[in-house]
Amino acid sequence: MSGNLTTAQILDAFAHLDFLEGELALATTDDDREVIDRDINALLGELAEELVGKVDALAHVVDRAEAEAAMARKHEQRAATRRRRAVRVAERCKERIGWLVAEAVEQGIGQTSRSGTPFVDTGRVRCSVQRSAPSVLGPERVEDWPEEWTTTTTDRSKARALKALKALPEDQWPEGFALVRRPSVRIKA
Repeated sequence: MSGNLTTAQILDAFAHLDFLEGELALATTDDDREVIDRDINALLGELAEELVGKVDALAHVVDRAEAEAAMARKHEQRAATRRRRAVRVAERCKERIGWLVAEAVEQGIGQTSRSGTPFVDTGRVRCSVQRSAPSVLGPERVEDWPEEWTTTTTDRSKARALKALKALPEDQWPEGFALVRRPSVRIKA
């Protein structure tokens, strides 16, 4: 065998070793066993250096790949933190826009569309505040929800609660439940 065997050549050599081990088991004379045993030892001797070098090279690749994966994971965590911060900033700014648009309309500075949606046109963007569909605000603990409003013992169904609350007069709603409409801010360039 020559130096710098490929992984495929090494695997072929191992397959040949398996074949020789099978021949050794079937050998009927001591001379045949001795010849096959010498062939196996010679092949193992040739493979040893190749194998050690190949394993070392592959172990180096594994080390580098794991280090890159750890570094990528760290960057992903940082990016996720930046994304969460950016989302919170956007939400706070949208809340402020909603408040400012409402105040502007109340003071006569803002405008109201034909559909009744308040907006402010800055010349660069048009910010409007639309009412969103109602959503259910209820207790955190599932145990505090009526049984017919839960899907399992650990999950509540806001869709069932919304339907039930809409059907009931407000004075008959269970304690701790409310329908809330959060304004939805739209920004168009």
